[in-house]
Amino acid sequence: MPRSSDARTSWASFPNDASIMRLVGAIMLEHNDEWSLNRRYMQFEAAAILPRNLSQHTCAVSSNVGRAKTDRFATK
Repeated sequence: MPRSSDARTSWASFPNDASIMRLVGAIMLEHNDEWSLNRRYMQFEAAAILPRNLSQHTCAVSSNVGRAKTDRFATK
């Protein structure tokens, strides 16, 4: 027996723009709280082992990348 579409689907409408903004704002605030308190992408302990001067390391990486490109296209 086929059921009516009302029995299978459930949907809600928002009465105005302010109610949508309140819902979205509450969801965003909840996600921000969860991220800032529990779910950090990098823990402080992991950041402590990073090199103190990152600019030297990034320069070394970029110079190696440039050298690899020139070596690949060098003629013998």
